[in-house]
Amino acid sequence: MSEEIEEDIDFTGAKVWNLPSVDDALAKHEEKTDAFNRPVNRWQFEPPEGQDEDAKPLTAEQIEEIRQAAYQDGLTAGHKEGFDAGKTEGFEKGKEEGLLSGKEEGYQVGLTDASTDTNAQLANFENIIQQLSTPLQKVTTDVQKEVALLATALAKSIVLKTIEEDESIIIEAINKGLSALPMHEIEYKIYLNREDMATVETYLASRQEDTQAESQELGAKLKSSILQVADDVAKGGCKITTENNAVDMSIERRTHQVFSQVLQAQGIANDPRAD
Repeated sequence: MSEEIEEDIDFTGAKVWNLPSVDDALAKHEEKTDAFNRPVNRWQFEPPEGQDEDAKPLTAEQIEEIRQAAYQDGLTAGHKEGFDAGKTEGFEKGKEEGLLSGKEEGYQVGLTDASTDTNAQLANFENIIQQLSTPLQKVTTDVQKEVALLATALAKSIVLKTIEEDESIIIEAINKGLSALPMHEIEYKIYLNREDMATVETYLASRQEDTQAESQELGAKLKSSILQVADDVAKGGCKITTENNAVDMSIERRTHQVFSQVLQAQGIANDPRAD
């Protein structure tokens, strides 16, 4: 330099002047922007808080604990996920099976109930038909009984009418009664209706000159017999007794024996019109 600095200048009151920093201006100049002229933040690594730069590596025991914890967490999560999935699947499957089972069971129950109702209705119809046919059967049965009773009543009337007109009926009844008794009997008691007594006496008188053996035998027995009037014996019949035996040839017994067989064949135990 041509000019020399004067050595006598006083720098006592002078201050140090720091040169301006150009780093900030350079940084601002180098700062990037996006398409909208907005600054783009640049990522800078920042160490985590509290991290010790001198951290020691994990031990095998710590690694095992971490592994066990992770396994347990995974097991728990898997168990829950599997349980939820199984529960959902089981519910849906059970619902479907229950629906099918309930449908089948309901069908069977409905079929059984319908069959029971149908059988009950058929039974009711059969009862109705039976009730409708029973009166007809009862009428038929009643008519048959009435016809049987009427027939026996007519037959009795005919028998009584015949007895009134035919006097030989009492002689025939006495003959059959004596023939039914043992031959060694010698004393007979014959109980007759009052109207038949005269008929028997007339018969004995007319048989004195009869030469037939049967008539003579009957006449001999009648002569040795005791004839007695009995009001309880109807005309046309008699009752004969001996010392050891008896025979009933009354009209009541003989007609009852015959007609009771006819009535019993029609289901009638007793003739309600018989006195």
